[in-house]
Amino acid sequence: MIEAIRGGCMKVSTVFAVFRARWFSILATALVGGLLASAVTLGSGRVYEASSEVFITQNGGASSAELIQGSSYVMDRMDSYAQTMGSDLVLQPVIDDMGLDTTVAELAANISTSVVEDTVVIVITARSDDSAEAVELANTVAARFQDVSTSLDPPRADGSSVVEATVIQSAEQPERPVTPRPFLNLFLGLMAGGLAAMAYVLVRQVADRRVRTESEVQALLEAPVLARVPIDDVTTGFGHLFDSAVCAESVRQLRTSLQFLALPPGGRSYVITSPRRDDGRTAIALGLAAAQADAGQRVCYVEADLRHPSAAQHLGLVGALGLSDVLVGAADLDAVTVRLRHRFDVVLAGSAPPNPADLLAREATPRIVHQLEGAYDIVIFDSPPLMPATEGAILSRLCTGTLLVVRVDRRAATRREISHSADALAGSGARLLGVILNHCWSNTHQRVQREALNQGSATPISTTPAEAPSTHHGAHSVQV
Repeated sequence: MIEAIRGGCMKVSTVFAVFRARWFSILATALVGGLLASAVTLGSGRVYEASSEVFITQNGGASSAELIQGSSYVMDRMDSYAQTMGSDLVLQPVIDDMGLDTTVAELAANISTSVVEDTVVIVITARSDDSAEAVELANTVAARFQDVSTSLDPPRADGSSVVEATVIQSAEQPERPVTPRPFLNLFLGLMAGGLAAMAYVLVRQVADRRVRTESEVQALLEAPVLARVPIDDVTTGFGHLFDSAVCAESVRQLRTSLQFLALPPGGRSYVITSPRRDDGRTAIALGLAAAQADAGQRVCYVEADLRHPSAAQHLGLVGALGLSDVLVGAADLDAVTVRLRHRFDVVLAGSAPPNPADLLAREATPRIVHQLEGAYDIVIFDSPPLMPATEGAILSRLCTGTLLVVRVDRRAATRREISHSADALAGSGARLLGVILNHCWSNTHQRVQREALNQGSATPISTTPAEAPSTHHGAHSVQV
C-alpha cells in the first residue's frame, strides 16, 4: 500500500481503507473545525446590505440621430458615473446629511457600485452593521448623485444638462445580514477540518514505515500467514496469555495450520523467531508448545535465546543449567530437561555465554537438534530476534522450518526490519514456513468469537494440568 501511494497509483479502495481505519480521528477533527467556525461566527459582527438603482438617460434630443448619439455618449460614460458615486463630490454631502462620524475614505469602503451589463442602470450597494442605516445610506448616495449628475458634463448651448439621473429603485430593509452566515460557516468548518484530517492521514500513511497489514507482510515475505493472534483486553503478558480463550484459539489455529504444511519426513523441529525482541516471540512459542502437547504430541521447548532468556521467569522456574551448558559439554541434555507435568518438556537457556553466536555455530548444535528430533514428535526452538543477532539464522538452517512472528499493532516492525529478517533467513538457506501476525486489532468477528469462547464453547490453554506419567526418563518433573 505504501509503495502504491508513492507511485501515484493508490487505489480508491486503499484510500477508503486508510480513512476507515482512522475514521474517528477524521470525525473528531471535522467537529473541531465546525466548533472553531461556530466560535468565529459568534464573535463576528453582523453586516447588512441595502441596494438602490439609478437610471442614467439623455436629456432631450429632437431627432433619431440625436437620440442615438446621446445614447452612445451615456453608455461610454457609465463606468465614470459609477466611479463618481464613491468620490468626495457625492459622499461628503452624504456624511453631512446623515451626520456620520466618519471620513470619505472610510465611507467609500462601505459603498460599492456596479453597472448592469448592456444597460444604463447603476446599482449602489451600502453596507453597515445597522440595517436601517444601510438603507438610508444607499438611498442618500443615490439622491446626492442625482443632484450632482447635472454638473458632471458640459451643458448644452441653451444651458440644459446633457444627462439626467433618476432613482428607479429605492433600497429596502434587509431581512437578514449578509455576514456572518452561520450554516455556511459551519459547513465550511466541518469540510475544512475533515479535509485537513484526511490529508494528514494520507501523508502520515506515506511517511509511516511500519507494516501494519497482512497484505504488506505477505508482499515483503512471500510467505503464508499461518495464524493471527489478536490483542485481547484479557491478556496483559505471557502470564495471562492462556487465560484468554480467543488468543488460545488462535494458537490452536496455528497448530492446525502446521499440520497441513508439506514437510519432509522425519522429526519436526521449528524455529520461532522475529525481527525484533519485543514482538511476542517467546509467548507464542510457549503457547504453541502447550497446544501441541494438548493434542497428544511429545513436545520440547528449547530456549535458544542465550542473550536475553525469559522463559524461566514466565514459567516460574529457576534457570540454572540449560542449552549453553550442553553446548560446551558441561552437562548432558537429559540433565537440563525440565518436565512440566502432563505438558511439554523445557530446556532453558542456561548460563549466559560471552559469544552466543559462536556457541551455536559449534558442531555440537546439529547433534543436539537431531537428538531432540529423535526423542520428541515436535521440537520448538525459541531463537533470538534476527535484527541484532545471527543465532536465529544459524538455527533455522538446521531445523525443519522457521516461523516468523511479526507484530502489527502501533509498535509494528518497519519494512526495513522485516526485509532484513527475510534476507537473513534466505542467506542462511532456512525454510520460511509462514508468518504469525501478533497483536492484531480485534475486529467484530473476533469480539463475537471471544464472547462465545469465554462462555464455554472452547477452553483456554492451561499451563497447570493434572499430573501424568513422564515420557522422557532422563527429565525431572516440576509442577508450574
